[in-house]
Amino acid sequence: MQNTRFVILFFLLPFFSFSQDKPFEIFGEITGDHNSKIYLFFEGNYKQRDSISCEINNGKFYFKGKVTLPIQARLHMDQQSYISDIYIDNSRTYVKCTTKMAITNNGQDTLNMLSVVSVKGSATDKLKSDFEAWLVNLKKSEASDGEKSETYYQKLSSFIRKYPKNKVSIYLLGKASTLSYLQVKELNTLIDISLNKTFEAKSVKIC
Repeated sequence: MQNTRFVILFFLLPFFSFSQDKPFEIFGEITGDHNSKIYLFFEGNYKQRDSISCEINNGKFYFKGKVTLPIQARLHMDQQSYISDIYIDNSRTYVKCTTKMAITNNGQDTLNMLSVVSVKGSATDKLKSDFEAWLVNLKKSEASDGEKSETYYQKLSSFIRKYPKNKVSIYLLGKASTLSYLQVKELNTLIDISLNKTFEAKSVKIC
């Protein structure tokens, strides 16, 4: 009986260790027009959206806590702000941001146009940012719309086949609004089932 109990605990230990929250730190720098605070929340937890904040001092900010890694961390300036997504998968992540204030409606409305310039210390985010940079260049190319669409599909397919268990794969698929329903459905079959219940999976529209 004791041997059986030991075997069960042995097999449960890797899962238990994987699901445990781990400490993280985010060291940030920001340039441009901004107020005194920056905010952080994780994935779709909008109830938490304004509860984790940090004072910006001399263009720098800092967050620390515990979460299950890797995870999508989301930064914003205030209620009227772009939300910038980054991935953290390590104990320390270094982020550089910039923001500028857009004023509309005859000065009645303002919007913080926050964007992430660079992320260091996260291999997961590098996969995301490298693919997004490639996509920006593709959109700027002189290829026809049809050629761009096919190139995009093939590139994303290759990425997902290489990283079927990485959250970035399903994140990018959820952003693939220019692909057809059948293409998205096909690429979704390449995603490992371990990601089916992730936050990112909710943005992939297939029935």
